[in-house]
Amino acid sequence: EAVVRILEIAQRFNPPMNERTSDSLYGRYRWLLVPGIYTLEVSQNGYYTETFSNVKVNPYRPTIRDITLERVIVGDLYLDREIDVKDVIFLINYLFKSGPAPNYLRLGDVNSNEAIDISDLVYLINYIFKSGPPPPTT
Repeated sequence: EAVVRILEIAQRFNPPMNERTSDSLYGRYRWLLVPGIYTLEVSQNGYYTETFSNVKVNPYRPTIRDITLERVIVGDLYLDREIDVKDVIFLINYLFKSGPAPNYLRLGDVNSNEAIDISDLVYLINYIFKSGPPPPTT
């Protein structure tokens, strides 16, 4: 199941209009819209959020958009699809400066010890700067 939002509709209402959830068996989703151009956002816990601009809805026939979400990479705390210095800084801020928690706590547990602590920071630094082993996959 993924959360499907039409950004133009969500922003028009106060409070924002509820999003839709895709079918759990096949991932199908439906939204009745007037013809026009829309921005579609699809998200699911543990996956990168995908945004599709300029989705054209035509009259009298369905608009079909097949979507495949990509799993987030453990250690990609910045959620930019790569593990680099920004992720180390994110983890430092979280651990030592009351920075925000990772969107998915599993992303910060890069050494898989069931906790986010300084050992995860050391693991990331070794991976980025010393060719240490990559974080395990989710």
